[in-house]
Amino acid sequence: MSPEAYASYASWLFFTWFNYIIKIGSTKTLNSSDLPELLPILRARTVWSQFQAFSSNIRYARAHNLPCQKEKGTHLSVSN
Repeated sequence: MSPEAYASYASWLFFTWFNYIIKIGSTKTLNSSDLPELLPILRARTVWSQFQAFSSNIRYARAHNLPCQKEKGTHLSVSN
Protein backbone atom coordinates (compact mmCIF):
# COMPACT_ATOMS: atom_id res chain seq x y z
CA MET A 1 0.00 0.00 0.00
CA SER A 2 1.16 3.50 -0.74
CA PRO A 3 2.63 5.37 2.23
CA GLU A 4 0.48 8.37 1.36
CA ALA A 5 -2.58 6.30 2.31
CA TYR A 6 -1.59 6.32 5.97
CA ALA A 7 0.41 9.56 6.08
CA SER A 8 -0.47 12.14 8.68
CA TYR A 9 -1.60 15.63 7.74
CA ALA A 10 1.88 17.00 8.50
CA SER A 11 3.46 14.25 6.40
CA TRP A 12 1.17 15.19 3.51
CA LEU A 13 1.92 18.87 3.98
CA PHE A 14 5.71 18.45 3.94
CA PHE A 15 5.85 15.37 1.66
CA THR A 16 7.75 13.39 4.28
CA TRP A 17 5.80 10.30 3.17
CA PHE A 18 7.84 10.62 -0.06
CA ASN A 19 11.28 10.60 1.65
CA TYR A 20 11.91 6.88 1.19
CA ILE A 21 11.47 7.24 -2.59
CA ILE A 22 13.92 10.14 -2.62
CA LYS A 23 16.38 8.09 -0.57
CA ILE A 24 16.19 5.16 -3.01
CA GLY A 25 16.42 7.53 -5.98
CA SER A 26 19.56 9.14 -4.60
CA THR A 27 21.37 5.80 -4.65
CA LYS A 28 20.08 4.29 -7.91
CA THR A 29 17.81 4.85 -10.86
CA LEU A 30 14.22 4.24 -9.82
CA ASN A 31 12.26 1.42 -11.42
CA SER A 32 8.51 1.01 -11.41
CA SER A 33 8.95 -1.72 -8.78
CA ASP A 34 10.50 0.89 -6.44
CA LEU A 35 7.35 3.01 -6.52
CA PRO A 36 4.19 2.25 -4.55
CA GLU A 37 0.89 1.72 -6.33
CA LEU A 38 -1.29 4.77 -6.70
CA LEU A 39 -4.25 5.04 -4.40
CA PRO A 40 -7.37 3.92 -6.28
CA ILE A 41 -8.86 7.41 -6.00
CA LEU A 42 -5.84 8.90 -7.80
CA ARG A 43 -5.74 6.48 -10.72
CA ALA A 44 -6.51 7.84 -14.17
CA ARG A 45 -9.63 5.69 -14.64
CA THR A 46 -11.17 6.95 -11.40
CA VAL A 47 -10.30 10.59 -12.05
CA TRP A 48 -11.56 10.34 -15.64
CA SER A 49 -14.88 8.86 -14.46
CA GLN A 50 -15.31 11.67 -11.93
CA PHE A 51 -14.51 14.26 -14.59
CA GLN A 52 -17.02 12.76 -17.04
CA ALA A 53 -19.76 12.75 -14.40
CA PHE A 54 -18.95 16.33 -13.44
CA SER A 55 -18.90 17.60 -17.04
CA SER A 56 -22.09 15.70 -17.87
CA ASN A 57 -23.88 17.38 -14.94
CA ILE A 58 -22.60 20.79 -15.99
CA ARG A 59 -23.69 20.30 -19.62
CA TYR A 60 -27.15 19.15 -18.47
CA ALA A 61 -27.51 22.13 -16.14
CA ARG A 62 -26.48 24.60 -18.82
CA ALA A 63 -28.78 23.03 -21.41
CA HIS A 64 -31.73 23.27 -19.03
CA ASN A 65 -30.75 26.59 -17.44
CA LEU A 66 -30.46 24.99 -13.98
CA PRO A 67 -28.16 26.02 -11.13
CA CYS A 68 -25.49 23.61 -9.91
CA GLN A 69 -24.84 22.84 -6.27
CA LYS A 70 -22.05 21.13 -4.38
CA GLU A 71 -22.72 17.62 -3.19
CA LYS A 72 -20.52 15.69 -0.73
CA GLY A 73 -17.76 18.26 -1.10
CA THR A 74 -16.31 16.90 -4.36
CA HIS A 75 -18.98 16.69 -7.03
CA LEU A 76 -21.46 19.12 -8.47
CA SER A 77 -24.99 17.99 -9.09
CA VAL A 78 -27.95 19.53 -10.83
CA SER A 79 -30.65 21.07 -8.67
CA ASN A 80 -34.19 20.15 -9.64
